[in-house]
Amino acid sequence: MYFIHIPNGGFDAFAEFKNQYFIIFQHANDILINLNDIDRYMACVVIPLDAHVERINYCGHPSHILKCDKIILGDIYDLYDLKTILKFKLDILPNYTAQICKKGLVTLLTFIKNAGLPLQYDSKALNWVSKEGHINVLDWWKNSGLPLKYSKDALNLASLNGHVAVLDWWKNSGLPLKYSKDALNLASLGGNINVLEWWKNSGLRLKYSKDLLIWVSHKSLTNVLEWWKKSGLLLK
Repeated sequence: MYFIHIPNGGFDAFAEFKNQYFIIFQHANDILINLNDIDRYMACVVIPLDAHVERINYCGHPSHILKCDKIILGDIYDLYDLKTILKFKLDILPNYTAQICKKGLVTLLTFIKNAGLPLQYDSKALNWVSKEGHINVLDWWKNSGLPLKYSKDALNLASLNGHVAVLDWWKNSGLPLKYSKDALNLASLGGNINVLEWWKNSGLRLKYSKDLLIWVSHKSLTNVLEWWKKSGLLLK
């Protein structure tokens, strides 16, 4: 049995690939390793005897990934359904966990934890949650009893996307706050005045690049330039 990614649009979304190769995985877990934002489903496929098949090599070594010019489509499964996880004994790999969190699927996280399945994760899980603004997922992690892994990207990406509620959550969480110059830099370049106000009033140490106004000027963000001018903050 072989497997294939199916985008959010279902198999119809493959219409544009009819004259191209399909990427086929020999193991279901390989789907999760290579999971991306648009992949929602997994399908079982059969490779016809007359198909042209090539094995994809990575760094000169054969992989478990194939490409072929035709397939026979079998059953389709939702990658974010506990039944799929249990049926195919999928490993909850870090990339998969990060995608679950990015999509805000708290119920699935709870099912996985309650089922006693090993939940593998890294800092991308909380970082991506913060980027997407999912307060309910942040609450889930904090109350899960699991070690919390996150990096400066959590607050930096929340600032980029204008998620003041996420910034409030982190500030009130009691957890060590990690952030860098990118928080104010990205907020400025994204035109997020509300985020700039939040940082100014947060009482936290403000970090930003000395060339920030040059970058903002190049993007013609006059409202941001005006904000910095009135902020009273030292910036050359």
